[in-house]
Amino acid sequence: MREALLPLRAALRRRALQEAQRVRAAADAEVESRLEGAETEVAAMVAEAREEGLRESGAAADAARAAARRAGRQLVLAARRELYEELQHRVRAETARMVGADWQAPVAERARRTLGADACIRQTPDAVKAEANGRRLTWSLQELAARAVEQLGDRVEEAWSP
Repeated sequence: MREALLPLRAALRRRALQEAQRVRAAADAEVESRLEGAETEVAAMVAEAREEGLRESGAAADAARAAARRAGRQLVLAARRELYEELQHRVRAETARMVGADWQAPVAERARRTLGADACIRQTPDAVKAEANGRRLTWSLQELAARAVEQLGDRVEEAWSP
């Protein structure tokens, strides 16, 4: 009887092997499909991370450039301020040397034109004072020099431009 069952046993074995191969092939296909899906997902994640990194580095680079421009501008403004203050200092020093020189005559004449011919004008070593009809003017040498520098405005930069 054992021998009579041998063909059945062989057939069952073949069928079991075929089913095992089919299950294994299906499992391999499922694994391959999942691996491909995972690879696609990983590639998308890497691409997204790369884009985000580029955006963030671009923003950081923009911020660094802006900070560098601000720092450069501050240096330029500080240098201009220093030069402007040096110009004011030199003008004050030069006007101090002019005290007692004949700078007052044209200023007194301007005061007379401003207040009228009957203006009472007094001259001191460093100022011209005028009064007429309750109006008063006092123009000091230092004040006139400071006004002259202020009136240069943006043209003052020509003093240190090449």
